[in-house]
Amino acid sequence: MSRIASWGHWVVAAFLGAEGDHRVVVRALGLIHSARVGEPAESLVAKGFGQAVSLVLLLLIIRGVLTWANWTRTLLVIYFGFSCLVFTATVVFGGVREFEAPDMLNLIVAATAFAWLLLPSVRAAYLNEGLA
Repeated sequence: MSRIASWGHWVVAAFLGAEGDHRVVVRALGLIHSARVGEPAESLVAKGFGQAVSLVLLLLIIRGVLTWANWTRTLLVIYFGFSCLVFTATVVFGGVREFEAPDMLNLIVAATAFAWLLLPSVRAAYLNEGLA
């Protein structure tokens, strides 16, 4: 396995982990705010459950990246490809002024991860589940 494939999966897993941490903090603050403004308890439970499910899915994807599960590569190609399309559409239709520094960093990481996933050595590593 090439060094790019070997080290790259750690970088992608770290990025997804940081994104998960960010989601936990932002969503927890959103739930606290919703509770303070008097949102019904049923709505808070539904939001919390949906957020918990999405975070569990993110943890499964991170595990898949670290264990070289083949299904993970397919999901990540779709995820990072879609992220790049959304960021590009934001710039085209909203202009560069709509883009802030965190958005630009997210775009750079998403585009880099997308390109990494398309490398032949990475594809081979995922097809052979890391034993290439």
